[in-house]
Amino acid sequence: MQYRHLTAYALLSLSIGLSACSTAPLNLPAPHATETQSLLHLEDQFHLNNLATHFPDPLAITPEMKAFVKQHVPESLPEVGRLRYLTEALRNPRTFGISYHSGLTLTAAETFEQKHGNCISLTVLFIALAKEAKLNAWVNEVVENQDQELLADNRIAVYKHINAVVQLPNKQVVVDFSDLGDAYLRPQQRIPETRAAAQYYSNRGVDMLGENQLGLAYQYFKRALQLDTGTSYIWGNLGTLLNRMELYTEAEIAFREAYSLDNNDHTALGNLERLYLNSGKKSEAKQIRQVIVRRQLNNPYWHYGIAKQAFEEGKTEDALRSALRAIRLDNSEYRFYYFAAQIYRELGDRDNYHKFGIKAAMMRKAAQDAE
Repeated sequence: MQYRHLTAYALLSLSIGLSACSTAPLNLPAPHATETQSLLHLEDQFHLNNLATHFPDPLAITPEMKAFVKQHVPESLPEVGRLRYLTEALRNPRTFGISYHSGLTLTAAETFEQKHGNCISLTVLFIALAKEAKLNAWVNEVVENQDQELLADNRIAVYKHINAVVQLPNKQVVVDFSDLGDAYLRPQQRIPETRAAAQYYSNRGVDMLGENQLGLAYQYFKRALQLDTGTSYIWGNLGTLLNRMELYTEAEIAFREAYSLDNNDHTALGNLERLYLNSGKKSEAKQIRQVIVRRQLNNPYWHYGIAKQAFEEGKTEDALRSALRAIRLDNSEYRFYYFAAQIYRELGDRDNYHKFGIKAAMMRKAAQDAE
């Protein structure tokens, strides 16, 4: 029961450097609570004092959705049967035909009406319908190394994968709307619905920022932070907006808050580095750059991302070197072996193509069996 994914994403303006440097510990104190709270009261900067925005409930269910469940999910069935009937009804083109669309962050009701959406959209739809079918369902966040998606397109986004979990009498079943068929094998954690809603509003804010509707973007980010002040990338998204507005002091506070919540948030570091460079704080920018470079060079997912980028650019030998470096740093990730096999095939090295391909297949099967 696999679907496709998108999920909450974080804006960044991070350029990558490769020079090795010695580094000192990063001294980046967290902003005071009064500073961060002040960022949620900037309506004057966006001329929003007289503008009221309606924030829909992402999980709200409509009469049509209730009728769908009643028609396709017999309430007399046990939980496992209700789950099966619901997922089959959603997948079957004759009854619904759900599909993935990366550019759409929708509520459950909107997703039901349009029959497609991104990962958050599809997940909130499933959760709403599952609850109507009297299933115990909740939102799950797949713990993913952010650098992987960061370097797949290092000027756009960091992704967090979202899926759903249903509790059956003797087991939990993951329903994952992901184009990565193995997403259910990765570490996951339950998150409250308020955090899922915050991710929805944050994504909507990013959508508005992309459309240059800065006032709406601010309102969505503010709403997200009213629900969840503890997620770093939402503060980072707000910082990107404030930077766009040339509110540099406020943007720095937002980026520092993001980093204080997650000191592995390379997005926040990259944005801070650029902010400091643009404001003439070269010493602070250099210190951050050194930390970023050190972390990149020791991060297998960074090398994996570099390998993918080089491969797409036709730099096959460079791609192989980076893929093998990723394997040396982490020999437990089957995707590294699988990608190395692809590179060897492109190079015409059949022996290593088979060697690494078989290794990847065995590692993936072992992970599936363990699950």
